[in-house]
Amino acid sequence: MNKQKQNGSAHVIILIIVVLAIIGSLGFLFWNNFVRSNPDQKKQASTQKTKPNTPSSSPIKEDGNKGYLVLDDWKIKFKLPENIGEIRYYKKVAEPNDKGVIDYYEFSTKRVEELGGQCAESNGQGSVTRLASLDRTKMKREALASASFVNNNEPIDGYYYYASGGQAGCSDNGADIQKQDRDMIFEMLLHPIAK
Repeated sequence: MNKQKQNGSAHVIILIIVVLAIIGSLGFLFWNNFVRSNPDQKKQASTQKTKPNTPSSSPIKEDGNKGYLVLDDWKIKFKLPENIGEIRYYKKVAEPNDKGVIDYYEFSTKRVEELGGQCAESNGQGSVTRLASLDRTKMKREALASASFVNNNEPIDGYYYYASGGQAGCSDNGADIQKQDRDMIFEMLLHPIAK
């Protein structure tokens, strides 16, 4: 019977030692991760206090397309005009045999589209009057009837670009906004940059 009491006592002692070891390990992890401060963090904090404008060790990548309207699929971009607001653009498929044009983009602005009617994409009237459009083709044109040469009629990545301004207003309301935005978009389209 004495031996059974000693076995039971040994189990209790072992259990107490295991529990203390677990508590000690968890306490050390807590102290190491939360209480003790990292010397590198102290050094970085003091550097930041004395030099607040110093860049961090991992530089932030600057977005090279900020301030540009980018047509990724055509690999070109355009410098956005100041104060134009949000430009909206729509890719369209050209009619067959349209002087080598396969697809083109039409452009508008959010504030013009908010005029509704022929200015808005989902107007229920079938057609939308855009402020400008941009064609691209592999064929160089020498004369244009209703479009303008883009990039001095020099190719970008093997394509020639031609811009057209809107021929009519899309609404009787906001004629001044339509004209202002049309002129800014058209001027922007004349100066593409290879992406």
